[in-house]
Amino acid sequence: MTLQKLHYAITISETGSLNKAAEILYVAQPSLTGSMQELEKELGNSFVENPLENMSFA
Repeated sequence: MTLQKLHYAITISETGSLNKAAEILYVAQPSLTGSMQELEKELGNSFVENPLENMSFA
């Protein structure tokens, strides 16, 4: 787990959108998705919920 991944997670939570977070963080959306998948794997839990309209943390 890195501070960068935690920063990514916080930004996703604040914006409610992976795409908006990627824009703010100046990273590609697939890269951001991969980082969140790695973080979830490290923590052993899926904490990002992805309904059609927006994202939220479980």
